[in-house]
Amino acid sequence: MIDQLRPGKGIMFTTRKEAIEDKTKHLQVDQYGHLILVLEDFYDDLQKAAKKIVNLFDQKKITNKKGNMAFIDILEYKK
Repeated sequence: MIDQLRPGKGIMFTTRKEAIEDKTKHLQVDQYGHLILVLEDFYDDLQKAAKKIVNLFDQKKITNKKGNMAFIDILEYKK
């Protein structure tokens, strides 16, 4: 989904503002069986997961060697 920049079948995106108006929540399944993803919350979740992986890599707790391969660059994002 991230690499295609569009949701897959059964997944619906919304914003925090729309979620409040529609009374829906992040990771909630609606009455039609669609998984609701609130964009801002999805981004926050993705950022937390990325930081966790970077920390595990820095602590040498990741055993997967892909982190050492040249095609993966880990860059620090500064706001």
